[in-house]
This record gives sequence, structure tokens and C-alpha cells, in this order.
Amino acid sequence: FLDSQAAYCVKTVSNTLPNLHNSVLTPDQARDTLKLLFNNADIRLKSLAASQKSFWVSQSFWENYYTSVLENCCNEGSWQAGQDGIGTLRYRGIQLIPLPIIDDALENDSTNPFYDEIRHFVIYTTKANHYMGVERASDLNNLTSCFDCRTNMNLIKGRMRFGYNFVQCNLISW
Repeated sequence: FLDSQAAYCVKTVSNTLPNLHNSVLTPDQARDTLKLLFNNADIRLKSLAASQKSFWVSQSFWENYYTSVLENCCNEGSWQAGQDGIGTLRYRGIQLIPLPIIDDALENDSTNPFYDEIRHFVIYTTKANHYMGVERASDLNNLTSCFDCRTNMNLIKGRMRFGYNFVQCNLISW
């Protein structure tokens, strides 16, 4: 998503989140960023139903927004949410999807090319607006499989390099 090839039409709304690997979000920063992102997104993205869109977020961003929901709601509602938990976080009906494995890579892996470049993030897009690909098509045929009688499962093993990109970059804001 940070490929210079796609940057020409992705609508960048804000770059106010701290980017150093050990940075911490300020209280309500995730909530304020979601508001900014939602209000300034491309009209084509805003026109879609909430059920067709999502916010892909770092776990740290998700936790910051979770805290905002608990602390800035009504007293009884906040207390109940604190007791029962909130399974699915939403902003204006749009689900936040946390990617916790990304946090580890951005915070702890100094060999990661995005180390100290990105730490907390949110991407606002449609749920079906991305795809994964492999470096070489022949890698898709380089799989081994077997049946495991103990677990009654087919096991498949392969080794390849994956890539990720968006299909229509006009339907993305970050």
C-alpha cells in the first residue's frame, strides 16, 4: 500500500500519527484520525454502504480507539463495555479490522523497511479492494500436500514470496 506506483491516486488525508517504532498515540488520537479520514475521503468511497467498507488498522490504533469508546461514552454504557468487552469496533457503522502481526513487525523488526517510517496506521477502503499475488506464477505450482490421519486433514506446504496491492486506488484513503 505504500508502493510509489499506487501513490498517485490514493487520497492521503493525514500523516499526523507518530511514526517512530517506540511512539505512542495520544488519548483519542485514533478517534480524531477516523473522523478526519471519514470526512475527507474520496466521494466514491463515501458513497458506498458502510457494510462494503472497512478501516484496516494497526493493533495500537485499535486499542487507542477502544479506550476512547470506553472513556468517552456515557457512564453506564462505558462501564458495561468495560465489563463485557467490545467484540467488533465500528466507526459510523464501518468495522475496524486490527492487524496485530503488523504491530510486531513495525515496532520490533529493525530490518523491516518500514521500521521508524510507519508505526500506527489506518487505511479506509472497501473490503474487496485488495489482492495478494506471488512473485512468480510458477510458485503456485510448487506445493506439496499430504493427508494427516491423526487430524483427518489435508496439509499443504508451499514456499513463495507474496505481494499485496489495491485494485482501485481511488477507493482508498489513509
